[in-house]
Amino acid sequence: MLTIGLLGGMSWESSAEYYRLANELVRDRLGGLHSARCVLYSVDFAEIEQQQVAGEWHEAGEILGRGAAALEAAGADLFLLCTNTMHKVADQVQAAVSIALLHIVDVTAEAVRAAGLTRIGLLATGFTMEQDFYRDRMARNGIDTIVPPAQERDYVHRIIYEELCRGVIDERSRAGYRDVIAGLVESGAEGVILGCTEIELLVSAADSPVPVFPTTRLHVAAAVDRALAGSAASSRETVGHPVAAPKAPADRGAATSGVTPLVDHCVIAVSDWDRSNAFYRDVLGAEIVQNPDAKWAYRFGAQQLNVHGPGVEIGTLVAHPAVVPGGSDLCFRWPRPIEDAGAHLARHNVATEVGPVRRSGAGGVGSSLYFRDPDGSLLEFISYEASA
Repeated sequence: MLTIGLLGGMSWESSAEYYRLANELVRDRLGGLHSARCVLYSVDFAEIEQQQVAGEWHEAGEILGRGAAALEAAGADLFLLCTNTMHKVADQVQAAVSIALLHIVDVTAEAVRAAGLTRIGLLATGFTMEQDFYRDRMARNGIDTIVPPAQERDYVHRIIYEELCRGVIDERSRAGYRDVIAGLVESGAEGVILGCTEIELLVSAADSPVPVFPTTRLHVAAAVDRALAGSAASSRETVGHPVAAPKAPADRGAATSGVTPLVDHCVIAVSDWDRSNAFYRDVLGAEIVQNPDAKWAYRFGAQQLNVHGPGVEIGTLVAHPAVVPGGSDLCFRWPRPIEDAGAHLARHNVATEVGPVRRSGAGGVGSSLYFRDPDGSLLEFISYEASA
């Protein structure tokens, strides 16, 4: 089991929910006395809240970056930023560490897409509802996000900071939130994101006529999936079945003075931006991002694929022959049994060429499926999880 880092305190009311849910989900998955391996770093929310109001987002990001570094030093293998609003500085926080940040918007977008919805309402702090960082990231996942009118946004924000962050649960506020949700539905929302981690303390599916997406629970569940999937991949114990890690060469790290570099990105080429962006987003779950140099990239947590395609100047440093559409061979780790990967591909009408077959990867011996991207590049899902 991998160790989950929790960067919390914003507020501690919801951070306590993160801790509770992580332990409950691990217990439910593994049974017995199992609980989550996790590390918590909690900030002083009063300081962060003052910086939010003052617009000092970079300064707040520096505080959270130091917190993330503390989590990494304490042994976290991945980490969660236990707040929706502070994902405004997620890239800054991620840049402070080498372990992966599991982004709350990406996890939520995956759940919304899985439900077949494309137009969603958002309840959150005023910062999250009124600024672009959340809605833009949802849009990159193919989801249109709508928010309540200004007066209702002010109401939702006030209840979060004056009540929920202080542990106050008021039935009148629950009724008020129900009214706001009803207004979003009237405006065309097919579902509602509970986009502040405290809102789940007040509102549940019973308070909405359309599906709700509780970001805290979704975020924790994704982290637990990743942590348990990583158990086999990192030679830590699985349920009664220790998995041997491949032995490292005796001279491992010698060429880098004892420092082992991490893979940052690889490069692929595509022939059609719209077709490939949709494939890598929907089938592989990538975040579609545009780099400062206007080139597209497909991001997977802390790693990404940079993409060459129509209109992109590749420069003179690229090896010859340059990477071409259909010329790549990439493997992605699937966090559940390989049969689930086959069903996932089938849902997206992607043909499996070979598999399941036994293959060796970075985590040892696993089961793999092979398929193609729209240009014909060979792709592989490898799973180190035992079949059900």
